[in-house]
Amino acid sequence: MGRRKEIKNTLAELAQKERGTSDETLKADGSVPEVSGSSSKNDFKSISKEKPPRVVGLKDLNMTVSQSLRLNCQVRGRPIPRINWYKDGTSLIPSSHVNVTYYRRNSTIEINSLELKDGGLYECRATSVTGKTAKISAQINVWKLYIPTTTDPDKSFPIKKCSVDAYCLNGGQCYFIEHLGEHMCECAAGFKGARCEMKEVSAIGIKSYVCGFNVGYSSYYC
Repeated sequence: MGRRKEIKNTLAELAQKERGTSDETLKADGSVPEVSGSSSKNDFKSISKEKPPRVVGLKDLNMTVSQSLRLNCQVRGRPIPRINWYKDGTSLIPSSHVNVTYYRRNSTIEINSLELKDGGLYECRATSVTGKTAKISAQINVWKLYIPTTTDPDKSFPIKKCSVDAYCLNGGQCYFIEHLGEHMCECAAGFKGARCEMKEVSAIGIKSYVCGFNVGYSSYYC
């Protein structure tokens, strides 16, 4: 009986050495305890539950000087990815002219009055905790509205009034840019948006709100 126990202890010691455990970890009966590895399991669970980042929400736009621009980037992934903005390949720095807001899985760029310099390639990039990235970009063209006989070098193109004024809402003036084959709107005061569908409503002592126009129901919503 004593010989069997000695052999069992010897085998247990050999198994213990192969698993990298110390002598102190042997149980009283000579068996080798299981390595819990709780931290490793937690790390594995954390990595296995991670979902790679995805981004949606941007599209190319043709805008005119003095129009308002709003770009909204939505990210997906777990944990929530970090969001960064770039313009023409350079990190975009918020300023009094360019407002950038972040809220959980969304980030928005707002420019109240566009200038020619605001045109360019805007990129929204999402980065996960493990360094995985996803990005989406949009080319924003900013033009001057006027009707010249020839083009000039500062991003102005020949335009003409649209044959159908119904394209622009709320009294906006429709123009057709022949060079791009695009319709554009010059909005009346108090309205904004690609088709002048957004209305700014201000109340005394309350911040400004932007309301939309529901074409199907001919009504506004805020």
